This record gives sequence, structure tokens and C-alpha cells, in this order.
Amino acid sequence: MIADATSTGEAPRPSPADLYLAALTAHEAGFCPVAVRDDGSKRPVGDGWARWQRERPPSDLLRRWFLVKGWPGFGLLFGPVSGGAECLEWDEAGAFPAYCQRAAEWGLTELVERVAAGYLEASPGGGVHAIYRTRVIEGNTKLAQRPKRPDEMRDPHDRWKTTMETRGRGGFAIVAPSGSGTHPTGRPYVLLRGGFASVVTISGEEREDLFALARSFDLRPKAGYSPAPSTAASSIGGRPGDDYDARGDVLGLLGRHGWVIVAARGDELYLRRPGKDRGVSATFGYRGSRYFYPFTSSTDFDPDRGYRPFRVFAVLEHDGDYRAATRALARDGYGARRRPVLVVPATLGRRPVVDLTEEVRRAR
Repeated sequence: MIADATSTGEAPRPSPADLYLAALTAHEAGFCPVAVRDDGSKRPVGDGWARWQRERPPSDLLRRWFLVKGWPGFGLLFGPVSGGAECLEWDEAGAFPAYCQRAAEWGLTELVERVAAGYLEASPGGGVHAIYRTRVIEGNTKLAQRPKRPDEMRDPHDRWKTTMETRGRGGFAIVAPSGSGTHPTGRPYVLLRGGFASVVTISGEEREDLFALARSFDLRPKAGYSPAPSTAASSIGGRPGDDYDARGDVLGLLGRHGWVIVAARGDELYLRRPGKDRGVSATFGYRGSRYFYPFTSSTDFDPDRGYRPFRVFAVLEHDGDYRAATRALARDGYGARRRPVLVVPATLGRRPVVDLTEEVRRAR
């Protein structure tokens, strides 16, 4: 298993020569290495961070940083300045093994293995970092978070702990063999597999697979989600869209449009989009609801947003035209209304209740 390769043991403190040679290797491989402060802040030295987002430091500056100044480590700036490099981080112990286990369930082991073989390191705090290159580069992205425990909260509003995220365009991450004061713990970063010269390049679709897998661990409330509508609405008629939300065969609809169920976890189903032969592109059944939640940007749905069954129907069958979708569902019997009955209550003696439906129709 890939996850078995995350035990760091005790690593010796790197010498200035070790750091210089490692930074030079990164530089020669097309990365942008910058020396790191020794105060545990995990920030680059000097005030030129913005400069290094545009250009790489010359090799003689690397020599001065490590062999003359003796800085204790370095990090990489990601994005175009490092040849399209991006870093995927698992920020707490146990996150990477869980990710690898789910990768096996989703058929993504080969992809994760290839990325890990290119570059994988352990951080002093128990996390794991993988570096790869891709043509699709965005800014830093939080992919998965969990609620913080009371002992982790700095204040009542500090509620979410990030467990998986990226360092992309403009992002910075410390790399092995940095040690000493580069991290608050004082422990070093340790290379587990690969190196700067063996970092792999992945496609935009493969990057999407890695992100979708990470997002499946996200415990934040999902955008667009609200509690499922009551099925009582369908028993008394109501709007066709509400009726379809309650009883429409949305999974059958998705299947007819090429979506495939590939896995299940509890009540939540994992689906793969049409035209794709591996990985997962969406879920259905979030928190026991009937919500469809796509991860991918390669379909007609907006990614990272919950869709009720009616909205799924409108997108797939009517190109997002909700009025046309409503009319079509009404023709199919959804939201069928009962004929209205007007009732006049008895007010004098025992006068009978009067049904005025026919009278209303004639008046029209």
C-alpha cells in the first residue's frame, strides 16, 4: 500500500551543504526554491515573496542562502514559476492512509501511486505532501475540512480544521530536507518517495480525480443543500417540481444520460460521469437526502453544488429551462391538482353544505 510509506522515523538534521544541493536540484528541475525563516513561521526569508512568484532566484543566491547565511531550509513557490507545479497536502495524521484506501475503492490506486512515486514527503506535523505538475493551475484550494474539537478552537468562530488542500498559483510549501526552525515542532520534513527530478505531470482529468477523491472527505455543509422536501407535498398535489423532488426516479434519469453508480458508503452513492472509465464525479444521497452533488466541471452541472431532483431533470432534459421542465412534468402527471371545491358552511339552522364547483365553472 502507498500509505505504508509514510513512516518517517528519526531523520538527521540537514547540513548547509545538504540544503544547498537539495535546493539546487529543485532549481535544476525547474522549481522555484526560496529559503525559509528559522522562527517557525513557515514563511520565506526577506520581503521578496512577490518577486519569486514571477521569477526564480539565481543559483548563486541559493549558495548564499545556505552556505553563507545558513538558513535551515527552503520551500517551493508553486504555479507557472515552477513549471505548473502544484502540491496536494494531507494535513493531519491518518488523512493520507484513508485517502489511499478510498482510492482503491474508486479505482484510482494507479493514479495515486504514480503521483506518490514522483514526489511524496512527510511533514513534521504528521501530514503528507505530494507534488505534481499539470496544465490546470489555480490558487490554493481547501478540498476537505472537518469540525474542530474544542481543544483545537482559538475562538467560538474557529470551527473548521482543514484536512486536505492544495498549494497552487502563488502558494508556498516547505519541502524536505528542511528542518530545525522551519516548523514549530523543530522536526524536519522527510522525503518518502521520488524527488524533484521525478515529479510527474498529470492531465486535467487526473487532477480532477484527485480533487474529487479529496472532496469526498469534506464534512462542511454543501453549497445549495437544504433539508429534503416533505413527501407530503406529492400526496396533495402541489407544484410539479416539488412532486418530482419527492418521488421522481432521478437515479434512473441519470442512468439514461450515461451516469453510472460505482460505489456506496452508507446511504450515499458515488457516481461516474458519462465518457469516463474510472474515478468518481458526483454523489447522490448526501445526509440521507435526494440531492445530487457533482464534483466535476466537465458536465452541464456546476461543480461543488447540490441539485434537487427537479433541477437535475431540468438540466438533463431541458438544458436548464425550468419552465419547460415544469410543463413537461405536469404533462407526466406530477403535481396534478384536485378539482377545487368551494364550500359554504351552514350558518342558519341545518342548511346543507353547498358544492359550488359547477356554479363557478358556469360563471367563467
